[in-house]
Amino acid sequence: MRCARPPVSVMPLSMDQRAVDRCAGHRQPRRMLNMPADYRSYGDRKPYVVADTLTALTGPAEGVVTLPHHLDWSGHAEYDLNRPARLVSMYKVVLTEAGSVDDLNTWLNADLLRRLWPALWLPTRLRRLWEGTFPELRRHYEPLEGQHRTA
Repeated sequence: MRCARPPVSVMPLSMDQRAVDRCAGHRQPRRMLNMPADYRSYGDRKPYVVADTLTALTGPAEGVVTLPHHLDWSGHAEYDLNRPARLVSMYKVVLTEAGSVDDLNTWLNADLLRRLWPALWLPTRLRRLWEGTFPELRRHYEPLEGQHRTA
């Protein structure tokens, strides 16, 4: 039986990924997209903001905060900073979505950022921009002897 619609390719897939379309009760592999030679992923093109100084990061260090809609439109913009997982999540959101240095200064706290830096799952380019500006962040998680740095 033929599918009523052809398979849809939405993202380039690496050789070890298997993405499938479900069509008429069976599975069909998606086709790879031919990407232009100068293709750059969204993470490599997205503009990121870096603080001017860490000392200007005077955001809240405790309590419950609600991020403005331009930073967090998820519907879960309330963060209890006393809960470590929510704190890390908020810092990731602010770092990746900030549109101005004022956003960073308002919502990030320098001491918390230094402490959380090793635990933040950030786009590689964003991490490099911050560590290039503030090498002291990198020093907070130098690998132990025999370990490899992954970020």
